Amino acid sequence: MTKVTPSLGSVTLEIARSGSGGGQERFDVPVPSTHARVLDALSWVRENEDPSLGFRFACRVGMCGACAVVINGKETLACQTTLGEIDESTIRIEPLRGLPVQHDLIVDMRPFFSNLARAEAGLKPRDPQSRDLPIIAPDSNERTTIEAQNGCITCGACVSAIADQPQVDDPVGLAALNRILMLTLEERDSAGATRLDEFADEVRALRPQSAEHAESVCPANIPLASALEQLKSFVAGHGGDS
Repeated sequence: MTKVTPSLGSVTLEIARSGSGGGQERFDVPVPSTHARVLDALSWVRENEDPSLGFRFACRVGMCGACAVVINGKETLACQTTLGEIDESTIRIEPLRGLPVQHDLIVDMRPFFSNLARAEAGLKPRDPQSRDLPIIAPDSNERTTIEAQNGCITCGACVSAIADQPQVDDPVGLAALNRILMLTLEERDSAGATRLDEFADEVRALRPQSAEHAESVCPANIPLASALEQLKSFVAGHGGDS
């Protein structure tokens, strides 16, 4: 049992449950500090009220993306959201949208990673037989060109943010499209043109408003709207109708 001495009263967590009956379940959680995180509150519930509560986390410092959930209607990381920054006395916590729920706040991320794999999101070197490792200086033009697209933590927030908006069938997802752009700009990669051809339809079909909405919840602050705009320009210029 975790012993917490509340100094600021308590907060009510309204958590989506996937067990028998589903729905929402409410828990009153003591608040030891305004700096306490939503992840701390979830841990308190599991350790003091209901050990069956399911949620995912790993690094606790906003680097892994594992604890992404929907808090009061907005995708965010539970480990980066403090109780003090939430005005409401009741905090509604739901699993990411657009991905199958496995248990409570835990979703199945396999469709997300399958899209990254389908987009061949790994760099394909121009000379795979070469033993020399190309070196790109941090302040070089080559590096600064792709820097804005770098840093995705594969949390799935972008998928959830646009899950209820009109999409093409089997969309590849903004995280994968952002990776495609990064590799298109990457001078060491050899498959940029092939990727642009393969995913031209998905790029055309995704609405700028969807990218803007996803960008607003991205914990890595990746400019997804401008990434989509640039990809659309590349597709148009490349003749992606083929």
